[in-house]
Amino acid sequence: MNYKLIPFYREKELYTLFYDHENSHMYKLQHGKKSFAMFYLVILAVLFGSQYLDRIYQVYKGPFINIILFIAALIIGYIIAKVIYDNYYIQDTKRKVIFDAPTLREFAMKAKKQFRIEIYACLFGVIVAILCFALFFSINRIQPLLIGCFSISALFIIFFMKPFRRLKMLKGFIENEISNEISIK
Repeated sequence: MNYKLIPFYREKELYTLFYDHENSHMYKLQHGKKSFAMFYLVILAVLFGSQYLDRIYQVYKGPFINIILFIAALIIGYIIAKVIYDNYYIQDTKRKVIFDAPTLREFAMKAKKQFRIEIYACLFGVIVAILCFALFFSINRIQPLLIGCFSISALFIIFFMKPFRRLKMLKGFIENEISNEISIK
């Protein structure tokens, strides 16, 4: 994934518009046809397999092992988020697009609402992760650690989407400080 592009607007599960601030271009990337059922099946398999992992963990549990597992969960959560984010878009479909200023402003207003929902979902994921990690340290069970690992992935995905630069960019489009006449160069 080209990480200099800032997500601008997502049209359901069809495509996402990205803004390249350096070149002042807007790009459209199609979404891959992903099976979220497969994603949920993997999560369920890991959670059910966690009973086996928990039996092993119970033999070796302790503060040092807990810290190592916690750090590993954060790293695995990051890797999960990176894989999901990188594979969500079909790179071969990257096309430059041009919109007039009113259309861009309309997209920006819709995108700001999408952004707000994504931030709330991320905050929910972070709260769940914190609760699960705290539960892991207090009851010494592997299942809360795994749930926390999956939940923290939402935070990493939001970071990949550059939330502060994205919000600034959206405000620029809404206030007509940025226009896509830029793409005609």
